[in-house]
Amino acid sequence: MLTDVTVLDYAALAWFFGVWIGYTRFCDMGAESGGLRNLQQVMHRHRVLWMEQMIARDNRMIDGRIIGNLTSGATFMASTTIFLLAGVVALLGASDRAIDAFAEFAFAVQTSKAFFEAKLLILALCFVYAFFKFTWAMRQYNYCAVLIGAAPAPHDLGSHRREDIEAMASVATNAAKHSNRGLRAYYFGLAMLSWFIHPVLFMVVTAAVVAVLYRREFNSRMVRILRTLETDLADRAVEE
Repeated sequence: MLTDVTVLDYAALAWFFGVWIGYTRFCDMGAESGGLRNLQQVMHRHRVLWMEQMIARDNRMIDGRIIGNLTSGATFMASTTIFLLAGVVALLGASDRAIDAFAEFAFAVQTSKAFFEAKLLILALCFVYAFFKFTWAMRQYNYCAVLIGAAPAPHDLGSHRREDIEAMASVATNAAKHSNRGLRAYYFGLAMLSWFIHPVLFMVVTAAVVAVLYRREFNSRMVRILRTLETDLADRAVEE
């Protein structure tokens, strides 16, 4: 029985999942409503431009290579997640030594073996979630490759050209969204390691992870560059 679980531990765990789910909903709702110019929304516009270029050219080998690179990235992360899960499972078998290692920290809280193993299982669930997200992203990139292969030749484009472009870009964006959620699980999984030391540190590190994610997805130099490039491309299209 987990008799050494404190109210602070429950609060830290609730804070962890509440922040994770809340931030995910915040990003997705912003991208869907168009009210927040986050990285996901800006990149969707560039994927639309990519599909416009793809559907206008006869030779689409470069587009296949791009999809292949994106798929291999998701595949690599899925494979890495399996190794991380194996490491967590191995740590379950050596929990006594792991408890002694964390006890070396002066401010670390003492925990029972059962509670320590419960924390490891929750950490494993985070990586299981990441694995499912990466594998789903892999499948969607494969679907996007099929759509590119099935796209009509430039001289055979029908009246639904704009709808086709938006659909293919949306498939690629959705794949990237799930891959991004898998990466986000890595960030929060790393934050969860601090729970093994102290629940207050766990809450602080979780908040720090969200701050880092927010800056990278909403206010990083990369986002500003992509926004500027998007505006320049839109102005160029209007001039033409």
